Amino acid sequence: MEIIRPGTNINFVGGRKVAAIASVIAIVVSLLAYKFLAKNGVDFTGGTEIHVQFEEPIEIGKVRRAVGSLGMSDDSVQSYGGSASGEFLVRVQHINFGADESYQEIKTLLEEKYGAGTFSDWVFDAEKDLKMTVVPVERMNPLEVETFLIEKGALPEPLVDPTAEAVEEAADAVADAVADAEESAAEEPAAADDDSADGVLPTDDDSATDDDSAAEVAEVVEEPPAPIAEPEQLQEAEWVVRDARYTNGLTIALPGITNKIQELFATAPVLEGKSFEIVQVDSIGEKVGAQLRTQGMLAILVCLGLILVYIAFRFELSFAPGAVVALLHDVLIVAGVFSVCGFLFGFEFNLPIIGALMTIVGYSLNDTIVVYDRIRENLRRYKRKELSWIVNTSINECLSRTLLTSATTFIVVMILAIFGGPILRGFAVALMAGIVVGTYSSIYVASPVIIFLQRWLPIQTKPTT
Repeated sequence: MEIIRPGTNINFVGGRKVAAIASVIAIVVSLLAYKFLAKNGVDFTGGTEIHVQFEEPIEIGKVRRAVGSLGMSDDSVQSYGGSASGEFLVRVQHINFGADESYQEIKTLLEEKYGAGTFSDWVFDAEKDLKMTVVPVERMNPLEVETFLIEKGALPEPLVDPTAEAVEEAADAVADAVADAEESAAEEPAAADDDSADGVLPTDDDSATDDDSAAEVAEVVEEPPAPIAEPEQLQEAEWVVRDARYTNGLTIALPGITNKIQELFATAPVLEGKSFEIVQVDSIGEKVGAQLRTQGMLAILVCLGLILVYIAFRFELSFAPGAVVALLHDVLIVAGVFSVCGFLFGFEFNLPIIGALMTIVGYSLNDTIVVYDRIRENLRRYKRKELSWIVNTSINECLSRTLLTSATTFIVVMILAIFGGPILRGFAVALMAGIVVGTYSSIYVASPVIIFLQRWLPIQTKPTT
């Protein structure tokens, strides 16, 4: 099946200058679109993604109005699996959303119950963690504090209650430490009496040492070490634990956005009290997100570098720059197209989109390799023809294969974009743009660059005899 008749001779090489200008303009526009229009997902910016499923179908508008009461934007709620499924994704860019309010509420409650002078320090940074540390002047019972905050609604009910066991074990550790200290204190005078009985009198230095030891023992008895629960004993449901950095410190894990969403959906009048469940929660920090974004871009650059080496080895050095320029051209333009789609339809850059860009690199390279191989064959076949004629002829000879491959792949990816659901739609749209741009670059970018670089990198392939 030949959709392009054999012998067709379209002058692709003759339009390379116009194509080059169009490509440069497209790249510049794509870079501007990425800078000003791109929307990064929680994978790259950090945040929390909550998958909520209602037992009965519900309009997304109601869910968005409910979430809007928390001060979040409407586009933070997206339908998951269609309107009839009752499933939604709630995306929050700030992973510690609402932590400041929780901190102030807990601080106010504790000061009202125990008095402001009861506490010597409050430690909290919403940008770093969802935990606060309160340092009372004297030791406080963690279980008592936790129970009080739960009764006041400042903390959610724990799913399990390992707190009592952890506090009991910590109290046993304190009792053991006090007992050891008292036993040591009792042994010191006995040792001193034994020395006197043997006729050895303590010197002034020995007396000073004994006084220091007694003081240390007394200090240990008066200030036993703070009970520290082992990490494996502290389940996620345990909200108040000892903090090893402070003598009397209590660390309180503040309820995150998931708890706020759960409470909101259970009480919002607009949701009519419909039953729901939190299916899955994915969270990522800002630093990790920035690191993932950097590593994704670095992976693409490393891939292009390895392709440069491969093409130089597989063909020759004069072919390699054209392939890399074409691939970089494809990645930049697809990123720009996806940024515009993100602005119009809400698509976000995340790890699957990086995977799509890497897939585009492989797809476009495959098409470029086919054309390059035909150029190399024709260089040996037509020894006296000009390079521009050989390149143009090679492109025309591969044109039928290129269009058939691109068309069939495009149809499959288009079906994936239509029926693949919201999670795969962004990935499929990026691939659709990549197929179109990759086909264009194989014809108008990769091969013409070989002609452009002949002044600096002439082809060294020797014709066969």
